[in-house]
Amino acid sequence: MGDLARTSELEGVMAAASEAVSVSTDGTGAIYALAFVLMDATSADAHTAVFDSRSVREMLREMRVQFVRTELVLGFTFLQSAGMLRDPKRAQKSVQAAILALRTVNRFLAKHGDDEYADICRRRDELRGRLREMTRATRQR
Repeated sequence: MGDLARTSELEGVMAAASEAVSVSTDGTGAIYALAFVLMDATSADAHTAVFDSRSVREMLREMRVQFVRTELVLGFTFLQSAGMLRDPKRAQKSVQAAILALRTVNRFLAKHGDDEYADICRRRDELRGRLREMTRATRQR
């Protein structure tokens, strides 16, 4: 199989793996997605499917980044639902889930650095600001 065909095949596998990670809500999706990538790539042609440590690291990095971006989306979604809920206990749980998403993003950025992920930092700051606004509004009631 030529390099171009192999690259195209791996891009398709990575897209499927990213989708599996974005669907996951508990973090296990990254593990299953990596297993899926390795099984799919090696089953096509076991003799030519060679992953060096760099390519595996790159796949894991991409999955982590996708997971963190998904956490941000979930954080905003939980925050939005908290603003629409009439039941204060359910609204509180949604806010707590948004805070958990924010903490996950903060852990990722602390470990992997803010400089490389400006888009994630910007969205994190936006989520943090909205959480502060909501908690201030809740206290004033």
